[in-house]
Amino acid sequence: NVPDVFAQLRRGKVTVSVAQLAKAMPDDYVNEKAFAGTEVLIPLSLALVVTGIGIEALKQQTPVKMVREFDISRMADPFKEPDELLPLLIQKTTRIKKKTRPKKDDTIQSKIEVAPDESRPSGATSWFRKDDSDLEMAYREFPGNINLNVATVEELQMLKGVDAELAEAIIAYRDKQKGFKTIFELAQITGVDDNRFRKITGMPASGKKYHRRKRLAGLLKISPEQITDLNLVVSRLSKKPGFSGCVISDMDGLVLAQRGVDELGEGLCAVVPRMIQRIREDMELVGAGQIGTITMAIDGVLYTISASENVALTAVHAEDHVSQTDLSFIRKVAKELAWLLSMRAYVGPNV
Repeated sequence: NVPDVFAQLRRGKVTVSVAQLAKAMPDDYVNEKAFAGTEVLIPLSLALVVTGIGIEALKQQTPVKMVREFDISRMADPFKEPDELLPLLIQKTTRIKKKTRPKKDDTIQSKIEVAPDESRPSGATSWFRKDDSDLEMAYREFPGNINLNVATVEELQMLKGVDAELAEAIIAYRDKQKGFKTIFELAQITGVDDNRFRKITGMPASGKKYHRRKRLAGLLKISPEQITDLNLVVSRLSKKPGFSGCVISDMDGLVLAQRGVDELGEGLCAVVPRMIQRIREDMELVGAGQIGTITMAIDGVLYTISASENVALTAVHAEDHVSQTDLSFIRKVAKELAWLLSMRAYVGPNV
């Protein structure tokens, strides 16, 4: 009864109208008014959609190109050293084994460059050379994030505001320029106005080219290259004055990262989506506005939850009260995490 189910799946959400549900049920169980309910849409869970379609039928309808593949032979080996230095490296290793101090050799030191640990941001899948400073960092690809430098026409159409024509224009620009260097190059493509840029990236097309990742980095006092390390994010949050732990979970109850919480805290995150949905429905009945945060006390411990459509941030408080400053901070961080984990375009490696 859902003729465009695969088109809806590509957009990341499947809904049915009350009328469609009514047609699928025996007439004896349905009020006649339900058949006219075409305006009210009901979202379906992914599990229900897959069960209804059947896994084999779903595989047949999934384009092969939508499965991401990496050609390992084209990837640079970060551990490879120039052949002419191998004898020198072997000699150096031998000296270390003998516990003798190696002699200083300026010629060797000028040729061998050891990258510091921070050159590879924690949580990133790969990284660029230092001379590629104008490239965006190769962030971890969360579900929903689309890398403009490797995405297919089908993948690009999963982004809001991108149709087949614009997807082909994006790829044409990418081929001509040998890859995107920054996300703001999107604005140079015909058909990408400020409104469409915001839909595609989740950011305003600012003339200052201010990247939204800097907001979360500034809130947590970490470098912009590290914001996709969710373990680092929860670590910083749990160390903030007044906080003792933190959990980031998706809206299916799956814990993405956690620090400083016990089994009760992890279990709470599993029921957060259902609890938030129920509270929102009840608030709608009484005409209440949008819920910002929810704070509850369990066995003397305070849990503050800020949830969006795709991610929930649960903060654990060590003290017996929560200040307005704390609540505002939690909401801001949750808002930026929701953007980070949303369906959006970014510029990553082109291999």
